[in-house]
Amino acid sequence: MEISVLDSLVSVPDALQNEPDRRSSRPLQGAARDRIFRYLLARVANNGGLFVDLGANFGLLAKIARDEGYAVTAVDARAERKPPQEELGSIRWVQTDVREFEMSGFEIIACPGLLYHFDLDDQMRILERCARADVPVILDTQVHVDRLVPAAQTGDWARKLVARGPYEGVVDPEGDPSMAWIGNRESFWPTEESILRMFADAGFWKAAIVDPLFTSKFGGRRFFLLNCENPAEETPAETAKRDRSCINNLVNEGRFDEAREIFERLPPASAGAADWTYLRAVLQMQIHFGEREEAVATMVKLRDRALDFGEAYSLEVLRRARYFDAAGNLAEAEKTREQVFERLSKPTIVMYLTQVLIKTEEWDDARRFLAQIERRFADNLDLLVFAAQSYQQMGDFGAAERVWRAAIAREPENAPMLGNFGSFLSSQDKHEEAASAFERALALDPNDTKILERLISVYLKLKRFEDAERHARTTLCDSPDNPRIHYYLASALRNTKRRREALDHARRAAELDPTNDRYHKYADDLAMLVAKTAGEVPSSGAEVP
Repeated sequence: MEISVLDSLVSVPDALQNEPDRRSSRPLQGAARDRIFRYLLARVANNGGLFVDLGANFGLLAKIARDEGYAVTAVDARAERKPPQEELGSIRWVQTDVREFEMSGFEIIACPGLLYHFDLDDQMRILERCARADVPVILDTQVHVDRLVPAAQTGDWARKLVARGPYEGVVDPEGDPSMAWIGNRESFWPTEESILRMFADAGFWKAAIVDPLFTSKFGGRRFFLLNCENPAEETPAETAKRDRSCINNLVNEGRFDEAREIFERLPPASAGAADWTYLRAVLQMQIHFGEREEAVATMVKLRDRALDFGEAYSLEVLRRARYFDAAGNLAEAEKTREQVFERLSKPTIVMYLTQVLIKTEEWDDARRFLAQIERRFADNLDLLVFAAQSYQQMGDFGAAERVWRAAIAREPENAPMLGNFGSFLSSQDKHEEAASAFERALALDPNDTKILERLISVYLKLKRFEDAERHARTTLCDSPDNPRIHYYLASALRNTKRRREALDHARRAAELDPTNDRYHKYADDLAMLVAKTAGEVPSSGAEVP
């Protein structure tokens, strides 16, 4: 019988052969074989149906067919290879000799990694049964290609070409009984030319050679598609993916009418595989055409997709919530925010999101995040301090003070935090409480110059000039070139009528920080006051009598 071998090979993309599968524990060759099988299965135009896997081994390819939507029967003679039922799921497992299995009634047959474990007579018996079923067959088998035979992995048999009737090949002694068919002592591996003749003699009317060859540890191996019309160049899923990409480009160019025309011919199922970019393009299109309900439904998909991306995409999810607000769908907006808050767990992400919301003046959501910190992260001191400072930044000083006090109550001997709390109180003109906070901080860390400076400043505001002077002089003993302390000491001395000494420290402050106009003005004013008392009006650099 003549067989029609397709003039053009079915070419498998390079990535399917060479790309490592990080999710799989399978060896590289096995993982590549799985991907090629899935690729070919998608091109046999059955879109599901009754599928049989002959010599299913441990059911790996049967599971792929099941996951692609086929009703799968797996056939294998060895009971020990049957996976647990929870792994099989809907797969029907039949333990029997494939040479006797009736293949009629199935819509697609897979014969992967089976044929080359039989002798020639059994190979022909299996091929004839498959051909009589007159349905597409995906076959994967070892073939003899001399240049691909690895000498280190095989014996002399691997290069000893023999004739079996009209066919040529090599005879494998099947040294591993666990891999051979039951009771089989040797197997026949035909050349590529001979296997095509075997297909014709078995009754197949068409064969497609899948290119390129891939290699096992024994040499060349190839997929064939038998009794299959020309395999589709593009699967429905690939067509939908291409159309979605086209819609993205058209929407980006503002060509909404053309995008809508393609969108309307897409099968509904394609939305399940839609990516983030495509969904955003669909949303823009629906908004453009005023399709409010459809836009809300697409926004729900975008939200759910963003939730799948993890906690780091919480800001994107919140933007969906604000869209629901604008669309008047308050229930969906509230649900979206709850989903964001429920999964918050990383302090760094909480802080980042809050900062972004404050920067963009999205005050309501920022307050929601800060409330979450108070409620769910009250044990995290860094987050409490961050929340207090964020409330200050937003101008909510009552909330800021509440959180500051909660933080101090949790860790009352934290000097830097007491110092920051004192600065906050001082900014609210609560100088007595500020002084108390600074004094507590200074008792815990006497060498903190910043806290000393703040305390002296508060003492001056409270008119506790003697306390301000005492701390200023103590500080200058260790930091004689601190212009701020000289300035504070000048203020304390001036207010206790020691103007000449005050002028010396004012001039020293201006000298140490020559760009500070405030210090220069204070020195000039003080010099004027001293001069007026003495009956002269010198400049800031003049000698005082």
